[in-house]
Amino acid sequence: MSNETVIMEKAVYFSSTRKLRVYDLDNYGRIYFGNEFCDELIPSRLELQDAISIASEHRKSLSFVTCYVSEHKIKQYYALIELLAKLIPGSEVVINDWGMLKMCFENGVEPVLGRLLVKQKRDPRIAHFIESLPETARLRLRQMGLNDFFLGFLRKQNIRRIELDNLLQGIDKGELRDSGFSYSVYIPYGYITTTRICFFRNRNKGVEKKFSITPCAHECSNDVLKLDNRHMKEKLLMKGNTIFFKNSAEYFTDKGTRINRIVYEPDIPG
Repeated sequence: MSNETVIMEKAVYFSSTRKLRVYDLDNYGRIYFGNEFCDELIPSRLELQDAISIASEHRKSLSFVTCYVSEHKIKQYYALIELLAKLIPGSEVVINDWGMLKMCFENGVEPVLGRLLVKQKRDPRIAHFIESLPETARLRLRQMGLNDFFLGFLRKQNIRRIELDNLLQGIDKGELRDSGFSYSVYIPYGYITTTRICFFRNRNKGVEKKFSITPCAHECSNDVLKLDNRHMKEKLLMKGNTIFFKNSAEYFTDKGTRINRIVYEPDIPG
């Protein structure tokens, strides 16, 4: 593998079919559609059908992105995965909840390990002190947090692709080179942390409900907050229940790293 030329697939990621339909898709071979961070934003059947139609019209592959999901919401995905399997057999489904794995097997779609299930060190502050650390510590902070036992488990589940964030401190390419998996990297938005407690949903409520799970009216759909902190050089971005960092650097052209897909995010997911 180390002497082979990397063929880089370019994908574009949208959570909205309205935005996807008007976007220029000519430079991309694959569409990512869905939502990773909130089960209040699971696409409807009609939205998924629309995304499938757009992919078909433009002759693009489709990866359906799914979120971590509560028990009372997971049933919504059954119908969507069945529809995807019927219209595009063998499609990729990016899973961010282990409850989705059996659903993928039952419908013959290909599970991809989502970035929420990969324990990378995402704190943006790491980039500013990592070079002062011993080599072993620097290496650890650039790794994806998946040990040999866990990688063996993924192989048994027929998971062959792993999704990664574009860490500000860099990614350990040696770890990727030796693993035998294929990797996707998301650009420019990486996530730092996410929660079921949504600031946007609760911002106009009293103190007693600020940190509760209340009915959702999709208040987050058009708002992004920029967060400043005196201990952090980068601006953090909050959309809905998730905080993101931004890193537009592309350094994935090394031969043999097994990073062979870049997922471009024109908007913050959500």
